[in-house]
Amino acid sequence: MLTERYNIPGATAVGDKANALINHLSSTTEPRGDGAHPFTLDFASAAKFPDATPKWVATGSSSGGIAGLIGAGASIFANLTGNGNGNNASKFDSSDVGVNARLVKWLLERAAEGKRPRAVLMLDFYRDNMTDDGNLATLLAALNFVTDD
Repeated sequence: MLTERYNIPGATAVGDKANALINHLSSTTEPRGDGAHPFTLDFASAAKFPDATPKWVATGSSSGGIAGLIGAGASIFANLTGNGNGNNASKFDSSDVGVNARLVKWLLERAAEGKRPRAVLMLDFYRDNMTDDGNLATLLAALNFVTDD
């Protein structure tokens, strides 16, 4: 259960936290045998004081944080559909990227496939360094309009 993963082992475990979250959310993108999609509650928050504060885990240490990564969203979509050059996708996987940006990458990839998670997500710093029209909450709301079979 992800609630057990709030107290991560340290700053190097941000990728592990993001992977655990994404693996758990992945099960909600596909219907079960009865055609219904599972629904879950997930916590993207984590910390290990003093080297991995909740803000650092959420936004990472890169300058510009998630704002710079969300700004690359259009080119990520282009790359996923074969119309881009592939240069921006690696930004989401670097070691200085927080959980939120890694979640954004995964959500954009699923949206390009016509899929979306069915979940309530508890997030820290989802608007950090972002404008009102470009934040993680806006992306999550937009995913409600992704239709899948």
